[in-house]
Amino acid sequence: MKATSTQAMKAGTSIVRRSQGLREIVDQYDVFLIDQWGVMHDGHAAYPGAVECMQSILAAGKYVILLSNSSKRKAGSLARLTDMGFQPEKYLDVITSGELTYLGLKPPRSPSYANIRGTNVLVFGSGDEDREYVESLGCRVSPVEAADFLLARGPFTILDSPDPATPPQTFGPGRILHESAEFEAVAAKAIARGLPMIVSNPDIVRPGGDNDPMPGLLGRAYEQKGGQVMYVGKPYPLVYQECRKRLVGLKPAGGKADWRICAIGDSMWNDVKGAVDEGWASVLVTDGIHAESLGVRQGSGEEVPGESLDFFLEGFAYRPSHTIPCFRW
Repeated sequence: MKATSTQAMKAGTSIVRRSQGLREIVDQYDVFLIDQWGVMHDGHAAYPGAVECMQSILAAGKYVILLSNSSKRKAGSLARLTDMGFQPEKYLDVITSGELTYLGLKPPRSPSYANIRGTNVLVFGSGDEDREYVESLGCRVSPVEAADFLLARGPFTILDSPDPATPPQTFGPGRILHESAEFEAVAAKAIARGLPMIVSNPDIVRPGGDNDPMPGLLGRAYEQKGGQVMYVGKPYPLVYQECRKRLVGLKPAGGKADWRICAIGDSMWNDVKGAVDEGWASVLVTDGIHAESLGVRQGSGEEVPGESLDFFLEGFAYRPSHTIPCFRW
């Protein structure tokens, strides 16, 4: 059950408790919604102590759901996590925004996608399995003049030809997709036709800490021009509705009436805001995406000085419930 706006406001403005590790927090909650990149690993290898931390959370009898703003389906995440030494088969679920988008668009479509009609789609992509993703849904890659909707999976290509032999238009450093004349032209035609856009990864900054654009910027640009955008992933409601579905039929330990849910992540914009909006607790991992702003090195586990944390949090209208230097026990 979703918290009231008063409860959510209270959750977002309470005193931030600084902890050294999850052992100080774990007994306060039944379910942990945990981010991947920037928390558990750097995209290539697990952070020191992260595998052991996850094992300890599970050993404490807690439910774990991994939430990732990734445009890809979850099979890739499962394989990567296993290779890194994690045990994803022991988690309640691993949810990626790309998987959630896929399942929502798969016939028969979810009621949440009721405004997405037709099967012709123009894809803003990454060049990595974009065509396979939509065609396996029974959709057809189409130019904007024939499209029924737009799908933003990545910020590097425009895929708009039904012919697999025709390469997508590509973008990169010095030629940013959401700032390009090509995007302007597509957006103008799409908005004139009333086409909705689905953003299957709402991130605006790459988790690695660099300045590469992300699909969320395409959504913002389309909205600013008057387009209709559906975001799938943190901090938007659909992903949290999915988490609640995973808890159906289960009961909190100790006969409690309500679930005590806590999100763990390194993004104030995604992990903390999403939890606050749901009225849930949150843990900000401070050596993640905000590390530079906090005066520490990303992935270092360095302690953030109190005054640096206070100054940083003044820039937000909401607060995490806890902070930890890194994802450790």
